[in-house]
Amino acid sequence: MEFPLIPGHEPSGVVESPGAGVDAFKPGDPVIIQPSGYCRACRQCREGRTHYCEKGFTTGGDGGATTWPGAVRGIHEDAGGLPFPEAPGLSFDAAALTEPLSGA
Repeated sequence: MEFPLIPGHEPSGVVESPGAGVDAFKPGDPVIIQPSGYCRACRQCREGRTHYCEKGFTTGGDGGATTWPGAVRGIHEDAGGLPFPEAPGLSFDAAALTEPLSGA
């Protein structure tokens, strides 16, 4: 990692302003964000093995060869680790634990 670093590796939150052409989310929607991203274009991604992406990255913490600014900054529109809708009634604390618990 390089410092200064904008943190946010296991985020959950609320959509503030979706980018142009984003129809799946609107302002105020609660979301969970996958902290690892992928390019969608390399051979591994095209064959459905996004965890082996040749250009993979991690947001806001250590992990991949490339570290992007974390969720405190916002989510890149070209990131493969797009937001997922948060389950109704799920707390932000519980939502933020979905990634570490799924990996454990």
